[in-house]
Amino acid sequence: MNLDIDIYKLSDRVLPIVSSKKQRQWMNDNVHSYRCVPLAIANTFGWDILLPEDLDVEWDGGSELTSIKIYGNNQIYQSHFGSGTFTIQVAYTWKTSDDHQIMLMPHPNPDQYDIMSLTAIVETDRLMYPWFVTCKVTRVGRYKLKAGTPIARVIPIKIGDIVDCNIKMSEEPEEYKNYRAWQTEERNNSTKTWEKFYHKIARYTSIITPKVGRK
Repeated sequence: MNLDIDIYKLSDRVLPIVSSKKQRQWMNDNVHSYRCVPLAIANTFGWDILLPEDLDVEWDGGSELTSIKIYGNNQIYQSHFGSGTFTIQVAYTWKTSDDHQIMLMPHPNPDQYDIMSLTAIVETDRLMYPWFVTCKVTRVGRYKLKAGTPIARVIPIKIGDIVDCNIKMSEEPEEYKNYRAWQTEERNNSTKTWEKFYHKIARYTSIITPKVGRK
């Protein structure tokens, strides 16, 4: 079943949302990181919410609302909850197909960890809720991020698949032990051979997330 997602604008001042990208600066500095397929899939899975304007924020380590200082446009970046957090007004709401929700989470494998979005799940199949992004400053100090910096990732999920899931712990089957031993031997003998095998067996070695379109 195809998943349909509708996005409704609540104002003209909305946060940019774009298809996720594989590149990270820290990975560019060590291009071998891109050979890790699970990492590459995580980088390109879902959509990214970008900062609409430059962000200049300072946290003194306290838990009060006033412990966060936001310099610049406080119509978009606001302190609501304290504890080193602030919110970013998204200015749109999402509507997903039945039994599908969205998970808002930190941008995967980011280039910066000074400011991270908090993880939230919104039941967008039944709630027409104008949600927002809540971020936390992770260390005391003043930090500046440029407009266009990815600050959060949006991924569709099905809560029902998780709550109805059973995890069973059991002993490793003998055939799997032999297979894992072969994997280890291949890795030790030839990295390139192992990589070719991984790419052959893996279902997804890269993902192109659909672009956000207009009706």
